[in-house]
Amino acid sequence: MLDLLSSIFAGGVTGIIGSALTLVGDLFKAREQRKADEARRKHDLAMMDKEYQYRERQASIESDTRQAEADAGTLAASYAHDRAVYATVDGPWYLRLLLVGVDVARGLVRPCLTVFLIWLVWDLRTEVKGILTSAGLQGLTAGDALGIYRDVAEMILYLAATCVTWWFGTRFKGSKTK
Repeated sequence: MLDLLSSIFAGGVTGIIGSALTLVGDLFKAREQRKADEARRKHDLAMMDKEYQYRERQASIESDTRQAEADAGTLAASYAHDRAVYATVDGPWYLRLLLVGVDVARGLVRPCLTVFLIWLVWDLRTEVKGILTSAGLQGLTAGDALGIYRDVAEMILYLAATCVTWWFGTRFKGSKTK
């Protein structure tokens, strides 16, 4: 019983660690983005100083600035497009139907994996119990049978706790950024 509880606890801890590592990675990414933004702001200030010193270069500096802003806008639009619903695209009916399928698949991956994993835990538990019952302990001692059952249960509980904790730990992080 203690082994089962420790497997559940270890799986949960592993899932939390996985979520924490994902969050730490996102924090490092945000820190690097802030550094890049700060460098970009310092660069903009230097360009403004040069604009006053070199008025004859004003047109080229403004052109470069507009180009950088357009690139940033294009990049931001591409990120928004990745989060967008694809089925809103205008086009032939078969393309729209295909894109609806893409949206459905993207939305169902995590819930389907979760339901499948829960079903797998139950199915394997039922299968192991059936095998042990039908074997009638012929060729196995009671201790061996219980050891096999306990080991399988520990592995399944560890994997299930890890996956579910990690998946939904990452999902909560993602919902804060929307």
